[in-house]
Amino acid sequence: MDNFDSFQIRKFTYKSELDKAIHSLEGILKGITIDNQINDNEIIELRYWYDENIKSLNFHSIKELSPLLEDIMNNEKIFDSDYEDLLWFCKKYSTPNYYFDIITSDIQKLEGIIHGILADNI
Repeated sequence: MDNFDSFQIRKFTYKSELDKAIHSLEGILKGITIDNQINDNEIIELRYWYDENIKSLNFHSIKELSPLLEDIMNNEKIFDSDYEDLLWFCKKYSTPNYYFDIITSDIQKLEGIIHGILADNI
């Protein structure tokens, strides 16, 4: 099974995985900021996304996210400018309707929003 996840196979699905990860991040960001309060559990949700995606998606453009996300996770706070930068990044690097139709892309974002909302158990 380890060979299945090798880059010999994943090179065919890599860009769609990247697109899905970025849609999910956009949703999580919107979900955790929906109540205008960021708490530890919401930062944990963001860290979970980070751990799951930054290491597996070895793509130069997504690596640009690392310093910004690490700063947010260390400070446990999202400043408006950081939030806007992250959303700009998500919109810039997602590929609308290329790998997924508009409904699938929006469902991926919605799933991220729900993760963000439910992250603080409130």
